[in-house]
This record gives sequence, C-alpha cells and structure tokens, in this order.
Amino acid sequence: METTIKIICALIAILMLTSCNRKPIPAVYDYEVYKTQEIKLEENDSNCHILGQQMVQIDGRDVIVLLMWEKRKLSFYDLKTEKKINEIVVDTIGRLWGFHYINKDSIIVHCSAMDQETELNSPQAQRLIDYNGVVKKIYGYDIDESELQENNYNKEDLLPFIGNNFAYCKNNIVCPESYSYEGLVGTKEYIESPRPIAIRMDLDENKCHASKKHKWASIKEGEYYPTYVFSYITSTSDGWPLIRNSFCSDIFEWRFDEDTIIKHSVKSRLIDTIMPLENPAEYEYNVPEYYQTIKYLPAGDIYYNMAYFCKDFYNDNIWSLVIFDKNFNYLGEIYNNERWLVANEKKIFDCYKKDDKTLAIDYIRLVKTNRDYEKYIDSCKNDLQQRRIRCEENKRKLIEGALASVNFVKSNMEITASNYKILTLYCNEGCIGCESVVLKTLIAYKEILNKIPFYIIVSADNMAHINSYMEQNNLYGFNKIAIDSTGIMKSIANTNLLHNPRLTIVEDDVATLDTIYQAMDIEDKLLPQITGPDEYTKYMLDEDGNVIIGVR
Repeated sequence: METTIKIICALIAILMLTSCNRKPIPAVYDYEVYKTQEIKLEENDSNCHILGQQMVQIDGRDVIVLLMWEKRKLSFYDLKTEKKINEIVVDTIGRLWGFHYINKDSIIVHCSAMDQETELNSPQAQRLIDYNGVVKKIYGYDIDESELQENNYNKEDLLPFIGNNFAYCKNNIVCPESYSYEGLVGTKEYIESPRPIAIRMDLDENKCHASKKHKWASIKEGEYYPTYVFSYITSTSDGWPLIRNSFCSDIFEWRFDEDTIIKHSVKSRLIDTIMPLENPAEYEYNVPEYYQTIKYLPAGDIYYNMAYFCKDFYNDNIWSLVIFDKNFNYLGEIYNNERWLVANEKKIFDCYKKDDKTLAIDYIRLVKTNRDYEKYIDSCKNDLQQRRIRCEENKRKLIEGALASVNFVKSNMEITASNYKILTLYCNEGCIGCESVVLKTLIAYKEILNKIPFYIIVSADNMAHINSYMEQNNLYGFNKIAIDSTGIMKSIANTNLLHNPRLTIVEDDVATLDTIYQAMDIEDKLLPQITGPDEYTKYMLDEDGNVIIGVR
C-alpha cells in the first residue's frame, strides 16, 4: 500500500511538473474595444502630429501626455475632465523626438542633435526636465575608456541614437547607437567592425556604457542585408532591456549588471526565414519581410512584436502583431494589424487622431477567439501569397512594352501629344538639396508647365505621405499629376542611387531619355529640361499668356 501511494505521488509530481513546463497552445486573438474616449484638443494642439504618448498618474489623476512633434512640446490632458492641464514647450533648435515621464520632478526628453561632432562636444539632446519645463540636467557622453579600448570602438560609436526608440530600464536609458546603420551589412569590413548591441546611459552616473562582451546582432559574413538594419528596444517585465533586430528571429535580453545576454527565440508564424540578399545592398534595397516595433504591455503582462511585410513585394504595407507571454512563449498573432498598442499598469489602449481636433483613445482587451488557429494561419499565408502574385503581376504590366513611368501616367490619364516629359518625385527619398531645388523650379514655372505636355508622378508609401508632401510643397496646383500611393514606382526604379528626381523624355512616342539624376547633374542637366525644351532655350509666356520659346 505504501509503495502504491509513493508511485501515485510520484506520478502526480511528474504530471504537475510536465503541466508547468508545457507551452501554451497558440490561439487566434482579436481586439475587444470596451470603451472609446474622445478628447477635443486645444486649438494650438490641433493639426499637430502626435509622435508619442504615455498614460500616467499625476496628483491622483489619470493623465495622457502627448508629444506634439511640430510644436516641440508635451501636452497634458486630464482623462476625467478631458481638459488640458499643462504643456511644456521644449527649448530646442532641433526636433523633439521622444520622452519618458517618471514623475513630476523627472521627465526625460530626447531632442535631435544638430550634428555628431557638435553634440559630442556640447551636449543638448538628452535632458531631464520637471513638470514646469525647468531643465534639471543635461546628459553628456562620458564614456568608459576601457569599453572603447576592449571593443575597438570610437567615441562616436557610443553616441546614443536620439529618437523615440528607447527603453527606460532601472534608471538607465537604453537605445541603439546612432551609427549602427552605416556600412554594407554582411561584408568582411562590416563584420570586422562590429557595433555595440545597444548603448545605455546611466542616469545616476551620467555615463554611457556598451557591453564589453557582446557585439551587435547575429549577422554573419556573406549574409547581406540592406543598410537600414534597425534595433527595436523595450523593457522586459523585470525591467531589463529587450532588443529585437530587424532581420533576426531571436531577441536579446541584456542583463547589464553582469553584462550577460539571454537569447529568446520568438518569431512570426508567417515568416519562415528572413532571407539575405545576393549582394551587399545600399539603403534603397528592400527585403520582403522583417521585424519592427517590440513592446512590453504591463497591463496584460505580455509582449508584442510587429512583423512587417513590405509594400514593394505585397502592394500594401502589412503588419502582423505577434503576441508572446512574459516567458517568451508564442501565443498567437493578429494579421493585417492596424493598431499600435500602448499600456500602463492597468490599461491597454490605442491612441490616435480621429481628425485634426479630436484625440481618440480606444481601451482594449486582447481576447482569444474560438477560430481554428491552423486554418487562420493558413488563410493569412494564402492572402500574403496572393498579394505577392498580384504585386509581381502589376510590376510586369508596368514594365512590359514601354517604360514604367510612361505606362503609369497613361494608366492615370490620357496623353495625346507624341512629345512629352515625365518627372517622377519620390517624396523625400533622395538628397534633400536636390529635391528642394527641383520643387522650387516647378513652383516658379507652374503656370507654364500646366500648359505644356509635362507630367508629374508623385510616388510614396501611402496616401497620407502623398497628401503631406503635396501640401507642404504646393503641388496641388498642377493639373497633370499621377499619384502612386503604393510606392510601386520606387520599387521598380532599378537604381543603386538615392531616389532623386527622375526624368523621362518621349519624342515621337519613343523614350529618348529615362534617368535619375545625381546631385552634380541636377542644376546643369535636369533643371534646363524642366524650364525649357533644351539647355539653350526656355519656356516663356507672351502677353496673352501663351507659351513661347525664348533664348536663355
């Protein structure tokens, strides 16, 4: 009898142990919005882009803090009265990029540096302010010399990236280093000059540190990725930094007190492997899918990570929100996600502008549905596959038989002339000076260009970007503009240059020129083609407003 009892107890212990170690079964999740709150923004907050938000407690009140990007300020709204109770205008020449509210005496703000050398010698970017906007401390870049020597780093390597991608961890600000994106990723030179996995600024010491043992992301020589390799950072449930690299299936937990790295494998079920490119790649190259934002949500004690499917390959920007628990077990994902969740200790919410004057806050629960998980994942994969096929078909149609720019304009409007020009603008994708001088020339010649066979393509990732770009540059007054809101014209540009303005010239229905101009050729070669038939003559208006040709 005693032996039987021992066996039963042993079996129960084994079952309990097995049960404790069993990974959760993935499920199909969805959002449940249990409350929506709308707040009327004050006049000086309307028409502002909200770059970041945080829900905090101030004097016993629930308050949402909004970073108003254009105004370089923080606006505080009481969630009960729905009234603005405070604002802090940050005195900075550069942009206000990020903030973290700790308490009324301690608010960390991140401003853009003017340039690297100036910022290192005269720090301004990272500051500690209080609720009244008083600057209490400016953080410098005092760096442990031993970390420079042991890792063969330059001081510039340890300049933190000033932006909204950072985590507040045990009174440290942890962020990527600012120049981790330089160099051709995967080349021998890049591998021999590894970057820090992250930078932490100890706010007590006012000192910057990098790991002495661990270098940046597990990319091997010969694995080529575009140079925009990013790291995304959040804090773990225990307050340590958690780092996700764009092109890696693993995430890295940095226990900086002992300088150890704990690797966790968490990946989307919709991404098998993020395949490298065949050759070293510059900025404008892309890969079909990769990882983006990672966040810890205290209210749900879960993490989420965005898996991104690039519009160059899928026609649209698609995100899948991957959910995993505090032990890094995969729970499921929400495909074609349009929400960017934020949380405090009690609430998960999605905060967005409903219109220029209204802030909307959706209070959310993540709920399991009774849908079949495997069928759901298969349906998501099928949708991605169909999008990929349609995207390739669209590209093929555009480049078949004629130039893409010609086909694109003809698909949007009728061209009756046999001689015409097409200017393609890629919405801030090229060198800033190049695009600026072209835009000024367009505005100066708008009346003339509206009367001649001169067409403009505006290409960007989405319609919001298009609208912002056209409004900012006064392009709505042109009457022959073809809008590319999917960015397909950029994706088929076939260039290893920056996406500077592109000119296509058609004569007798035959394309005689199609080129993206380098900076050195903008003024001497591109501008004369906009302002006249050639480099020797220019368009003019006579007394009756008719276009005539004059000598330059």
